[in-house]
Amino acid sequence: MKDSIRTYCQHRLDEVGRLKDARRETLDKIVAYLKFKEDQPSHFLFIDSDNSRTSHYLKIWTMVAGHYFNKRQVDAFCVGETKDAVHPNVVKSLLDIGFDVLVVGSEANPTYALRFDDELPPCLCVSKKFEDIVHWPPYMACIRLENEDWHGQIESELDLFLPYNNPSFSEGSSLQDETYYQLCAQVAREVFYVFQQVNQA
Repeated sequence: MKDSIRTYCQHRLDEVGRLKDARRETLDKIVAYLKFKEDQPSHFLFIDSDNSRTSHYLKIWTMVAGHYFNKRQVDAFCVGETKDAVHPNVVKSLLDIGFDVLVVGSEANPTYALRFDDELPPCLCVSKKFEDIVHWPPYMACIRLENEDWHGQIESELDLFLPYNNPSFSEGSSLQDETYYQLCAQVAREVFYVFQQVNQA
């Protein structure tokens, strides 16, 4: 793992004590799911409104945390009720942390190959709708980010509503970079809390 990203991960782990009890209780449901899976493959599906911001942070940090804690059978997907594109501010914040980013395609919805470890394949991020995925892995953990009433058409072992504040309000303002940085840090902190609890079991 790249040194700058490992350092970032360690800083987020140092901050897990700031999680509020209510949020911790929600995240503990994901902990229970991973403990139940034990050494079996664990698949996460993050569903957002337009699959351009928070869901990609969750996908990336889930993959990073799986590697950091040597849980190599963890995989993550993200989709939206609609699709737009991975937001440039998300990409910029990850570049600033130390990810290598390769843009594949120049269309309105390019694929970003994000690498956090030179010895691993990159994580591929592109905005997708639920209907774009033809074959789903069985028994996924379905994490819904904005629409509490949305129900996916898959067989899931965990169906959880985990809302985040949408950072789009800050775009074009002096708060933009800090807002995205804080959201990225929050997602990383919460994901690493989950994997830390599983690792301590």
